[in-house]
Amino acid sequence: MAPQIPVEDDGMNVRKSDEVARKSNKRSSSLRSSVKVCPKTKRLQVNEEYLKLRSLVPSIAHNEKISKIEIIYEAVRHINHLHDQILHKISDGKLKNFSDLSLTLYGQKPSLKEIHAIVNKIQK
Repeated sequence: MAPQIPVEDDGMNVRKSDEVARKSNKRSSSLRSSVKVCPKTKRLQVNEEYLKLRSLVPSIAHNEKISKIEIIYEAVRHINHLHDQILHKISDGKLKNFSDLSLTLYGQKPSLKEIHAIVNKIQK
């Protein structure tokens, strides 16, 4: 039973009715249920992003039984592999103009010198 709260009405003490107390409990209950929806929605969104990430990594793209930790691990491995390929092409002089990879930073195509500086910062 909800606690009864005294309310002043024309100079007399009157107790808050049980009906009003029940309405306030219903409001707080509906508020709690709307809060419960958010974590579920968030979880669905996170799962969708994991699926997108998995689809971008060739070695696991079709593996539907892979864990989230493995997806992250394989994605990092794939990014490191791509990074090594870019470094190799830069050192071999095969990347003289970056239209080959459509590589852009801040909306502009960087020069080879800028890429070397960025790669050096990343490696440190």
